[in-house]
Amino acid sequence: MAAAPTARAQARERQDSQRAAKLAARMAPGAAADVVLVRHGETDYNAEGRLQGAAPPGPPLNARGWEQAHALARALVRSGERFDFIYSSDLLRATQTAAALASALAVPPPRVRARAGLRERDVGAALAGLTRSEAPRAAPEAWRALGSFDPEAELPGGGESMGQLQRRVAAALEEIAAEHPGQRLLVVGHGGMLHALHRQARGYTASGRVANCAVSRLRLEPPPCCCARARGGGGSAAGAGPQQQQQQQQQQQQQGGQQQEGQEGGAQTCSCRSAPGKHRPATWAMLAWNEALLEEEGPAGAGQGQGGPAASFGGGANEG
Repeated sequence: MAAAPTARAQARERQDSQRAAKLAARMAPGAAADVVLVRHGETDYNAEGRLQGAAPPGPPLNARGWEQAHALARALVRSGERFDFIYSSDLLRATQTAAALASALAVPPPRVRARAGLRERDVGAALAGLTRSEAPRAAPEAWRALGSFDPEAELPGGGESMGQLQRRVAAALEEIAAEHPGQRLLVVGHGGMLHALHRQARGYTASGRVANCAVSRLRLEPPPCCCARARGGGGSAAGAGPQQQQQQQQQQQQQGGQQQEGQEGGAQTCSCRSAPGKHRPATWAMLAWNEALLEEEGPAGAGQGQGGPAASFGGGANEG
C-alpha cells in the first residue's frame, strides 16, 4: 500500500481546494452542476494488478468490491448526501457500483444512467488483460507509451493517448452537466478517467492512485450552449420549462441535426463547441480530490490491488 500523501502534497491540495471554492462561488446561480465523482469498487483484475481497459462489459466487482460499494453508500447516507441523478460509465464494474449506491440513496432507476463517454482509458489490444509484471515483457513499446507523460503519446494496438482520454471524458461530463443545471449528480467512473478530469479541472497531473470507491467533488458550469439539453433522451426533462423546451427545439432545428455519436467511447459531439470562439469554455472547480471515505482503504491515494505496485500509469492516469 502506498504511503500517505506528503505534507507538501496536502498543502497543495488545501490551496487548490480553496481556490476552487472561490471559483465555484463566482459561478452563475443555478447554472452549474455539483458533481460527486466516485471510482468503482474493486475487481479481481484490480486485485491481480491487471490492466482492465475500456472493452465492454469488463470484469465485474468481486466480493470486496461489493463490500466497498455498500460501505460507501452507507457513508453517503450517514452524511446526508442527496442526488438528483446518478451517472456511470457503461462498463460493468461502474454500473454495478452505481446500482449499489442508487439503491441505498433511493435514486429511482430512471434517474440512473450509463454513458459510454465515461469509460476508462482504452489501453489497446496489446495491453488489455496483462498484469503489470507481464506487460513490460509482452508489449514493451505499448507499456512505455502507457507510462509516458506526453499527453499525445499513442498506444500501439489502438489505445488512447492521455489527451484523447481527457478530451473524451471532459466532453462527456460537460454534456451531462449541461443537462442538469443547478442539480446534484453522482458520477461513477474509473481511475484513469478521474485523473483525466483532475487534469482538466486543475491543469496538472495528480500524484498517486485513486482508491477504489474514493470520492472527489467538483462544480462544473458548462458553456452557455443548449446542444446537450436539446438532445433527446432526457435533457429537457431536467427542469426546463415549456418556454425553455420550445427554445431548445428551435435551436436543435437550426443546428440541422448536426449532433451525432462521437468516435471515442460513444461521446456525443456538441455542434456549438465545433465553432471556435462561439462560446466561452466550461468552468471547472475541483473542490476535493481522492478522499477515502472507507476506513479499510487507508489514506487517500493508496495503491489498489495486491498484485501490483502503487505506481500510476501515464503520468498519474492509473488504469482501472
